Amino acid sequence: MRAHQSSTWCPASSVLKALSLVCLVGVAPVRAQASDATGCTKVPSVIKVAAAPAWEVRASRINAAGTLSRVHFIDERNGWAAGERALYRTADGGESWRQAAVKVPAGFRVARILFVNPSFGWVVLEKFSYGFKDRRLWLVSTGDGGQSWRPRLKLQGAFDGGLSFAADGAGWLAVNRFRPPASFGPQVFRTTDGGASWADASGDLLKAAPANEAGFSVMLSGVAAASSSRATLGATGGETFTTDDGGRGWRGTAFPCRSSGHVRSLRMGMKGSGRLWMEEGADSLEGYRADVFEQQGGGDWVKYSLPNFAIADAFYVTENEAFAAGSLIDPGTQRREAAVLHSVDGGRSWTLVHRDARAKRFHSLAALSHRAVWAAGEAGLVIRLTAPE
Repeated sequence: MRAHQSSTWCPASSVLKALSLVCLVGVAPVRAQASDATGCTKVPSVIKVAAAPAWEVRASRINAAGTLSRVHFIDERNGWAAGERALYRTADGGESWRQAAVKVPAGFRVARILFVNPSFGWVVLEKFSYGFKDRRLWLVSTGDGGQSWRPRLKLQGAFDGGLSFAADGAGWLAVNRFRPPASFGPQVFRTTDGGASWADASGDLLKAAPANEAGFSVMLSGVAAASSSRATLGATGGETFTTDDGGRGWRGTAFPCRSSGHVRSLRMGMKGSGRLWMEEGADSLEGYRADVFEQQGGGDWVKYSLPNFAIADAFYVTENEAFAAGSLIDPGTQRREAAVLHSVDGGRSWTLVHRDARAKRFHSLAALSHRAVWAAGEAGLVIRLTAPE
């Protein structure tokens, strides 16, 4: 089926005003830019409403009573989605789903999914506890498309910080690990044999990320693998830590676009050029926000702030093309709808390509190109978006 179409392709002016949206076709929005001495250029982004023709939307539901926290696709047919305690697989692009055989122990949830081909992949299982020492993280892998699984790591007192594989097959796992008596700090593992074995690659990371007076170091929230020797870690404050020697030595870089208030980093990645991108968001009683960051030359960054949007996930498919998923929020009524945004200029402006009243929020996003985008969220909803020819 196709998305709802209107004769004007724009909502009523009252709706646009309430949502702080504009409907621009072929007109570049005027944006105020503020640059400071720290190397951070701040750009208030504009959200436009998609013009004709509409993007094609195909929807399916998995366990309609539950919430899907992750979705991951490696090509246009093979993908995976995760609920709290179950993993699902599709081989037809999301038209139908079946439950995978991975066993999620009581109290655990599927925290992360990463496959490199239809047969071989990894799942991070995580057990939450308010006490850091009681948290657990398991890394399991499959070589037969999810029919059987093998544990690769079982960590006590650890919680998820990111998983990434480089083109040369090297994998990097970032975790946050309990450190007695009551704090935590970063730890990194690396594999160079396809994930059969993992070795500690933390090196001197604790020197690059020293603990504060309370004994807490940075909290890792993402990792971007470039090769078996090079990887970059992202922390919730925006700091990055890079190794060029397989994890023996780490160097930290301050983040010039540090945000104030309640913010947590959700995702980071590396473009083909080697430049990093990050997305940060908040959605709580303290408020909501959506910021996307793009690394420039010389260590400078650009910060794009999206209005009336609570971001949950984002992904760059090329140097300049990106997608974001989350909640579109009416600032007057606080009414929410799950939404997907699209940018073709690196994040300076965004187009609302889909909004869905069947869910209040999309939690996860998978994008291969503008012809193959998936989003998953509440009520077991999974959608596939395809741009018009």
